[in-house]
Amino acid sequence: MVCQTCPQGKWSDSLGADAESSCTNCSAGKFDDDAASGLAADCQNCSAGRYSGVGVSVCTACGKGKWSGSAGGDSESTCTSCVAGTFNGNTGSNAISACMNCSAGRYSLVGAEVCVSCAAGKASSSAAATAESACISCAAGKYNEELGQTECGDCGAGKFLGASGSATNVCADCTEGKFAAQLEIPLARIVLEESTPVELEAFPAPSASRERPRPTLASRSAQRAGLESTSSLRARQRAAIALAVTSLTRLACQRARSAMGGSTQMKRKALALTAE
Repeated sequence: MVCQTCPQGKWSDSLGADAESSCTNCSAGKFDDDAASGLAADCQNCSAGRYSGVGVSVCTACGKGKWSGSAGGDSESTCTSCVAGTFNGNTGSNAISACMNCSAGRYSLVGAEVCVSCAAGKASSSAAATAESACISCAAGKYNEELGQTECGDCGAGKFLGASGSATNVCADCTEGKFAAQLEIPLARIVLEESTPVELEAFPAPSASRERPRPTLASRSAQRAGLESTSSLRARQRAAIALAVTSLTRLACQRARSAMGGSTQMKRKALALTAE
């Protein structure tokens, strides 16, 4: 007769045991991969990022999209899912830092292995987006043919696109008598007068050497009263740009009519001289 060692994942402290049934399983959260010992000390805790049931020789790694920071995990439930807006493409992760933020143009739900790209015709400028609703449809006059984009492309000057959420470049030329100007005037002060041409006056950049005056109570009150939200400022800018375009068009038409009128008078004088 030869004494045999308890199988991996089991141990025994009994003397004179006559059957394998005397071997005890390692408890959940532990493992034993030593085939030559069979002692209780051989059952060791699973490392962080892994778990086990009873009587196993190897621990199971937490799946993709999950992590666990505690050793001795006794079930898959000890693995924590990555939160929405993050992802983890690796198994056996032992820290929450393994869950990385989705980049702009993408989003994810809870426990994601990979982030999902925004569809064509949409874009998202926000990182770590938690839902598909973060992908915003391209506005009219813009389009996006690629997946996972952070912004939509413009049709460009002289072209238009009436539908929103376009996934293809189907921008068409403006018809006769219409135009589409592409103006980019960030934070501009637009001065318009009916009798003078349009003038665009950019805000001056602050000088580093200029000494700033100490604010007074009155200036602080005025500053608070003048604060406006970003959306309100953008709305005023768009309105000012639209007014500028209208004035430019009106001025161009006036000049064209003046030129045509001057040409007609010259023709009349030439005919008069010929008749004499």
